Amino acid sequence: YFANPEFGVEFSIEDQQSDQPATRLESKVDDIEILQSREHTDSYATYLTDAGKRDRDPVYSDELGLAIEKLPQGYTLSSLWDILS
Repeated sequence: YFANPEFGVEFSIEDQQSDQPATRLESKVDDIEILQSREHTDSYATYLTDAGKRDRDPVYSDELGLAIEKLPQGYTLSSLWDILS
């Protein structure tokens, strides 16, 4: 079993000789620049400034359809989700 483990998939390797020569694909390197917005960090920092306060008042979120902690003034639920992306 250790020499030939069974992973639940059976396959066989066949040597096939082809008349076509092996083709190489060109690799392309994209010139991209990743920008990090300070807005995301600021949103997170502002949200956590009330960390000393034990509980925030619950409010109903139309977006989620349930009660959530009240967000800091000027911030939306989507702006907090942008922190993760």
